[in-house]
Amino acid sequence: KVQKDLNVAFSWFEKAAVGGYARAQANLGFLFYTGMGVTKDFALFYSGIGVAKDFAAARKWYKQSADQGGARGQCFLGKMMIQGEGGSKNLGAGTILLEKAAAQGNDEAKELLSSIEACAKGWS
Repeated sequence: KVQKDLNVAFSWFEKAAVGGYARAQANLGFLFYTGMGVTKDFALFYSGIGVAKDFAAARKWYKQSADQGGARGQCFLGKMMIQGEGGSKNLGAGTILLEKAAAQGNDEAKELLSSIEACAKGWS
């Protein structure tokens, strides 16, 4: 059995992301989004103590993934753009990214688009 070591995982995701691997860029974005990329002390992360999220760094890595056509990067960058996390809010551009991710089969993007559509129907 392989023991989990999030410090090692972070290090490998970072190396692969810098190397241009879209999936790793999205994974690194997730680590920054959740706060796991901010501190190397993952015991603090799991206890929820003193862990700051870095939305700007998350958005940067999601964008790099999305620019290469990565569905996960498109989905999460789209979500961040719609919510205005880590940068300016842009509902139109965020929705387009979600549509691109959904077209590639990303289930989370499909769910988010359904929610947006349901909200829009409720407002009309």
